[in-house]
Order: sequence, then C-alpha cells, then structure tokens
Amino acid sequence: MYSDTSAWTNKDGTRRYKWKYQCGHYAKSKFGQCKKNAISAEWIEAEVIEYTKLLVRNQQFAEDIQSQIGQKVDVSEIDIEIQNYRKKLTKLERSKSNLEQDIDSIYDDDKNAERKRRDMNNRLNKIYEEIYSIEDQITDCEMRKASAEQNTLTKDNVYKMLLVFDKIFDKMNDADKRKLIESMILEVQLHPKETWEEGKNPIKEIKYAFPVSDEVMDALRENVASVETCVLLSKLGQ
Repeated sequence: MYSDTSAWTNKDGTRRYKWKYQCGHYAKSKFGQCKKNAISAEWIEAEVIEYTKLLVRNQQFAEDIQSQIGQKVDVSEIDIEIQNYRKKLTKLERSKSNLEQDIDSIYDDDKNAERKRRDMNNRLNKIYEEIYSIEDQITDCEMRKASAEQNTLTKDNVYKMLLVFDKIFDKMNDADKRKLIESMILEVQLHPKETWEEGKNPIKEIKYAFPVSDEVMDALRENVASVETCVLLSKLGQ
C-alpha cells in the first residue's frame, strides 16, 4: 500500500490534510490493471495499531523477541575473505619489495640496464595494480562486515522497542506514530473493498519488517477474530 495525501485550505486560512492509502500495485502500474481501492488512513492505521498491540502482548512473541536481542551476526565468512586477501597482499608486498631491490641493483654500465629497468618497472606497475585491487576488496569486505554488524544493532533497537511498544506508542505525536508504523510494516493486505463494513476489520494480513512465527500469527488471527465477534455481539445487544 502507498500513502496518498490530499490538502486544502479552509476559508479561515487553516491548512487541512487528509491521508489515505491506496493499492501499491495500482501505484506501481501507473494506474493500470488494479483498482485504486483507497482507504482512510485513520481507519487502516487504527486497525494496524490494534493488530500490532495484540501481537506485542503475545507471550510467545515476547519470548521470541527476547531471544533475538544480543544475538551476534555471523560474519565468519567475511572474516575468512579478509584473511585470504591479506595473505595475497602480503605476498604482493614481498614481490614488490624484491623487485624494487632488483631494479636498484642494476648496474649503470650494464648494456641492458635500460631495458631491464623498463621491463622490471612494467612488472612493478602490474604488482601495484594488483595491490590496489586487493586493498579495494578488503575495504569492500570490511564495509560489508560493518554493515552486517550495524544491522544487528538496528534490529536490537527494533526488538527492544517492540517490547515496550504498548507503553510508548500512545505517548507519541501523530506524525511519529505514522513514521513508526510505516517502518514496522512491509505490506498490508485488505479484504475485497466490497466487503468493507464500518466497525469491521478490513485487514486480511499484515507482513511485518521483523520475523513473526507462524504460531504467533495464527494465534493473532484467532485473537482478532475473537475481538471482532465480541464487538459484534455487544452491538447486537444494544
């Protein structure tokens, strides 16, 4: 889903905004094939928030999240790559040093001195090119390693936030709430538009930006269905 904002100015000069979400495929296809199926941001966000609150209250989910915090990312393969590149670099540095000594040891009165220096300098240039290439590969590996480790820290922060989501979310302003929700959600699938009813959850499925086990999602769906049934019965009893 993609967010869509409409804005207008009231007669008193007040700037007003209205947010909606529309089908992501509709937006990507430049308004072909799929229908827009726009839905009020307030409605869908309220449902997503309640859905997420039910998720973070799930004991199994909390235990799963706790187990993820502090887990070290496996960068052993990258470390092996770096180690192998450093070995190659050591050999190249040794070859470079030996070749430079050979160049310095050429006697000026040697009738082939100029040619020898030229040939050796060509070989030296090739060694330098190999050294630069290896150094670039080492830098690339180190950047990949740092990125992987940084992602782990970022995930840790997300997991820690999820454990206190219920406590902090309602204290945030609307803009921060929207940013947080959008960062947590990869995809929201809705039931067909013709089935949308006031007071009924239009959400078919939510895909989060963090791992949620099938067991937890199944329990969440049952919980949502139970809540909707209770709401329906309470309305019938009025």
